[in-house]
Amino acid sequence: MNFVFIDTNTWIYLGEELNSIEYFDNLHEIFQYPDFKLVVPESTQIEFERHRNRVTENLTKKFKSHAINGYQVFKKFLPEKLEEIEKIHSDTQALIKKIPERVETNLNLIDELFEKAEIASIEGYMSEACRRCLHHIAPAHKNSRSSPGDCIFWLTALAYLDKGEVWFCTADNKDFSSQKNNELDEQLQQESKAKPFKIEYFNDLNALIQAALPYKPKLPELTPFIPYYLACSRCGSSNLFKLTRTIPGSWIDILNCQDCGKQIITNIEYMD
Repeated sequence: MNFVFIDTNTWIYLGEELNSIEYFDNLHEIFQYPDFKLVVPESTQIEFERHRNRVTENLTKKFKSHAINGYQVFKKFLPEKLEEIEKIHSDTQALIKKIPERVETNLNLIDELFEKAEIASIEGYMSEACRRCLHHIAPAHKNSRSSPGDCIFWLTALAYLDKGEVWFCTADNKDFSSQKNNELDEQLQQESKAKPFKIEYFNDLNALIQAALPYKPKLPELTPFIPYYLACSRCGSSNLFKLTRTIPGSWIDILNCQDCGKQIITNIEYMD
């Protein structure tokens, strides 16, 4: 049996991606095979539920900002094209109004996958997760941040290596990856090697789908929505990677500069 673990950030990206239907079709096909089983740790389910009500609002807000900025720039520098610009702006606003419906479809498809998944208990992992955070033990080995959620996700997957092979997919290429982003962190590799079954690491959902369904064409890269005008304040790079983190009473988006390592907090969303 291949137990498939997909982290919270990847589920959020799927929720935000307006052209993700092929991803869902492929995931449904994978889990129809008897040798693949989706496993959702309770912590992942809880984190996703905490985020889901903000996905539509957050994405709509970002697209509106994107559209308004572009509209203002084009009006200023192309006044002779004002009529065409107004038409494009009007069409864009109409598309933005459709975002809630598209996102709701995505969230419902994720719910369907979760309903058929094996929900893994996280009981007994909190103490070890906290210990790893305090002592900066992988995946909480970065001095700048330590996530109990990442540790619980890893510990749950590690336990499943006693039952079968684990396919481990995460959008977090900072905490789980080695310096080569397509390889699992060396310390985590050593932990997994002590188990009877092996772990397959994927830093991209597309790569997991390709491995399970090699006859399928590669899909467009699944990436978080990052406004084009954001750049690293230290080095000016636009090579940014988004992570979503929960904090007491809220959640934040953190942009990591892939070139110089600087972290940028882009928003704090307070939950009801």
